[in-house]
Amino acid sequence: MGLAALAVAGVVGWLAGSGEAATSAVVVSADIPSATSLTTTLCQTGQAGRTDLGVVQPGSSVVTSADCEVVFGSSNDSAMLMIGQEDAYGTTMARAGWASRVPGIATAWDAVSAGSPSRAWIVGSGGGMRISNDGGITWAGQNPNASPNSLRDIDATDANTAWTVGDLGTVRRTTDAGVTWTDVDNTLGSTVRLETVTAIDAQRAWVGGAAGIARYTNDGGATWSVVDTCAGSQVRDLHAPTPTVVWATCVNQTAYRSVNGGTTWALVTNPDAGNISRSIWSTGATTAWVGTTSGKVLRTTDSGATWVTQLTSPGTNIDEVTSVDGLSMWAVTDIGSIVYHTTNGGTTWVEEYRVGAPVQFIGLAAADSGRAIGAAWETVGSTGRIYSTPTDPINDYNDPANDDWSTPGAQMFGVCLRTVGGAASTNGTTWPADSDTIGDEAAAAADCSDGDGDPWKAIPAAPVKVARQATPQSPATATAFFRFGMRIPLTQVPGTYRAGILFEVRAPEV
Repeated sequence: MGLAALAVAGVVGWLAGSGEAATSAVVVSADIPSATSLTTTLCQTGQAGRTDLGVVQPGSSVVTSADCEVVFGSSNDSAMLMIGQEDAYGTTMARAGWASRVPGIATAWDAVSAGSPSRAWIVGSGGGMRISNDGGITWAGQNPNASPNSLRDIDATDANTAWTVGDLGTVRRTTDAGVTWTDVDNTLGSTVRLETVTAIDAQRAWVGGAAGIARYTNDGGATWSVVDTCAGSQVRDLHAPTPTVVWATCVNQTAYRSVNGGTTWALVTNPDAGNISRSIWSTGATTAWVGTTSGKVLRTTDSGATWVTQLTSPGTNIDEVTSVDGLSMWAVTDIGSIVYHTTNGGTTWVEEYRVGAPVQFIGLAAADSGRAIGAAWETVGSTGRIYSTPTDPINDYNDPANDDWSTPGAQMFGVCLRTVGGAASTNGTTWPADSDTIGDEAAAAADCSDGDGDPWKAIPAAPVKVARQATPQSPATATAFFRFGMRIPLTQVPGTYRAGILFEVRAPEV
């Protein structure tokens, strides 16, 4: 049997500063292959799906007293449990929330897109374009040979590939992270204003704009096919979750869906009395989310036949809805400039950030399941704004002076494999489990205490093997028990902090 991998967004820990509640969450989102299985339990005390880490004051430390239990295994082969960082950053604990960023130029932004957790682009008036390589914190100029035409939308498919469109039929593409951008001939001439682009990769993309005009290319823009949607009305937004499925919203507040790459389109049932604002995001042919001018986020799971209201924000307009996985999603309003977030596909939403007038959000990009970037503009002076989730990190555990967690010193966050059970055993070359022979101050049991003798580790950027199940088992019964610890200095900025931890099980074991 070939390598079967199950990638699960696992424990997401939250650390709160003074005066704030401290929580952590377990997010499980995966298409589980038949050969493997993985569940996380006992990481879910307190609020549903959350683990209470307590309030940690600056200058103090904590080690969790409850186990996070990960059950894993394979029904037809050996299996290995791996652990790593969920995101692409070099630190595992970062401050949650939003902060204003400085894009470097005072233009009006129209769109933002992220090709990876760290790399993103924003585009706007006069051909303005900026790039970020740190998740939206800092921005630099790009596109030195840009057209002066205003850019209206951008879609990055990965860290190197992005498509952008704009006024006068502008279509541009990069495949080298924006070092160079190439004008793509879309056969529209120089009079059409393009509003939206959605891409699958460097070869396949759809563009749309005025008068219901839409085009599709599957050869990187060398040739284009006419796509007839929106019944002559301007195309406002396009989203293609697969090479054959495309959803569209139109300026006349209707929505369409194609399941054959745009060759034919079907009008979907008009949600919320037709008050579709612009944005549409989907996971496939049956499930999609739209924002409305009445401040609602609606979801369909039956190809647009019926829609369910998931979020209501009175007196606002939902300008953008976006996600990377269909579970962790964001929505922003232009009126009131509010950011909403859900981690369960929209079943429940929380207000995550509010800017207020005169700022209006007009674009949003999900960098990963825990980070997002918003493009906005200030109506007074038409100044462009960028907002993103901040980092302000707590460093990985490194124990530079053989200190206990309770000893004041450098900030650290780490994880300890307390025990393994069932058919699991650790591979001594990777990550040892705690034991009662380590010799720490609580040596009577494997407890991952705050003593220096316990086998604490940093969560690695690239997943490493921490436990194994040597023989096939069904159902999965191999277990690994983890605890988490952190130490923060007196200078740490108070706030809510999150660590994204990825558990992955691979079968057969390698």
